Amino acid sequence: MEYPEGVGDVGLPAVLSDPARLAALEASGMVGSAPEQVFDDLTRLAVSVTGATISAITFVGGARTYWKSVPHLPYGGSEQWQNGVGESFCYFAVGANGPFIVEDAAKDPRTAGHKAIGPWGVGSWAGFPIVTTDGHAIGTMCVIDANPRQWQPQELETLATLARAVSNEINLRISLSTAQSALETANRALSVSQDLARSLQESLLPPVLRPVPGMDASARYLAATGDVEVVGDFYDLFNARGPWWTAVMGDVCGKGLEAAKVTALARYTLRADAG
Repeated sequence: MEYPEGVGDVGLPAVLSDPARLAALEASGMVGSAPEQVFDDLTRLAVSVTGATISAITFVGGARTYWKSVPHLPYGGSEQWQNGVGESFCYFAVGANGPFIVEDAAKDPRTAGHKAIGPWGVGSWAGFPIVTTDGHAIGTMCVIDANPRQWQPQELETLATLARAVSNEINLRISLSTAQSALETANRALSVSQDLARSLQESLLPPVLRPVPGMDASARYLAATGDVEVVGDFYDLFNARGPWWTAVMGDVCGKGLEAAKVTALARYTLRADAG
């Protein structure tokens, strides 16, 4: 067993310190977050269905357990709504990545003498893990009764359903955050691509038109693609030989870098041949 800092007197599952699991927990955004009605509604429903004294939703780190919904307690800020990971039963369901059911906490050999029994008034306990889409157990939804009791199958089935509802809510948030991050990255890449396309297109055109003796000359270039792509259009005005001047307009088939290569070749070939 591995023992997170500060709770070395309790045998804890090694998976609690697994970097991939901790990364999934961090991605959930639940560490240190305040209570929310969507979660409080589920814990209150769990109490109503089971008749338990307490229901809670917590998220389990490597060394701390972070409370998300404990409706019977007033919210006192994120620093108060957490405890050492070994100071509750929540890590059991996370370590097993499955249900952890205790009918008599004081006599069950898995929990007898556990430091959480007194402070939380645990006579019996039932909990299911909160699981991410990639299979990491990051928290627990549980009910606590002050007295030993035999949990009924329908009560456990309902608690499992509620834990899945919490998991679905968390996974939806993670997916949304991932999608938003990907969209921001794509928008930044698009902006860079547009800037590069615009710079490349401008490099294929004369920066200014040289003055031609005896006439006025001007030009305006407006890309049909809205400057998003490099196209094969170009123009040029240059002195050829002696008093002769050459005006050129061209349209290379295609778009992108290949069109730019042909445009550059055509432009400079014309200038060389005319000279």
